[in-house]
Amino acid sequence: MHENEKNIFEKNLVWVFGTIGSGKNWLASNLSQEMNVLYDTYVSDHIGVSAGQIKNHFVRRKDLRKSANSYFFSDPYKKTWQFYLKELILNRIFAEIKDCNSKVLIKEPATLGASDVISECMPNSKIIIMLRDGRHTIDFLSESRQSDGFVSRIWEEFPTEPKKRLDFIEKRAKLWTDHVLILQKTFENHPKENRLVIEYEDLVHNTLEILERVCDFIQIEVSKEHLESFVNNFKNEYHSKKDWKDRFSPLEIETMNKIMKNIIENNFKEFKNI
Repeated sequence: MHENEKNIFEKNLVWVFGTIGSGKNWLASNLSQEMNVLYDTYVSDHIGVSAGQIKNHFVRRKDLRKSANSYFFSDPYKKTWQFYLKELILNRIFAEIKDCNSKVLIKEPATLGASDVISECMPNSKIIIMLRDGRHTIDFLSESRQSDGFVSRIWEEFPTEPKKRLDFIEKRAKLWTDHVLILQKTFENHPKENRLVIEYEDLVHNTLEILERVCDFIQIEVSKEHLESFVNNFKNEYHSKKDWKDRFSPLEIETMNKIMKNIIENNFKEFKNI
């Protein structure tokens, strides 16, 4: 691609980052009828690989090693690797899409990832951050990891023994919290005109309005009839009427609230005020 084609293509890229169970797959699946969609490229995941839990927080290797000259993605050589990372991403996606004028939605998995790095490398691309209350997220995980759940076909089932179950909940609550803080940093630093945040709870209650906002943000035209079919699909497949509190013990609820409640009550509001 020539330089002007790269500039055009970057503006046509729409990244979707978010927490587990926030509706990313649903959004990508429905918009795939209107634009190109790439599912789980893992480019963000490869850059933002987790180094595990340190001092009660999940941290990324890039954050631990950012000052080390020998580390490939270190801060001292940031300008160099950012330039070539952007070149790599643009050219790799173009090799698949083959049209710089086509809009492309890239739905990344719900891991710690490196949404902040993608944002810095590609400020002219658009970013959609999708959030869901972490307690609902853990409920979603518990349901999907049951013996008949879709996640259990790939990963281990949700623990049933009380101690292991509580440990799993605590670990997931901390992971969710650290992930949201990275997403917030991404949102804060991305150009205002190129960012959009969607809360799952808003999506549930104002599905059509949110969809119209997304289409306007991406700058694609979708018929009212088609949008209404998306809404029906969402109500039939994703909107659960069950209350997460019904599936957790008082101790489990206390554990989740202790870790996540401050983020839910304060940071979610900050997204809207940034």
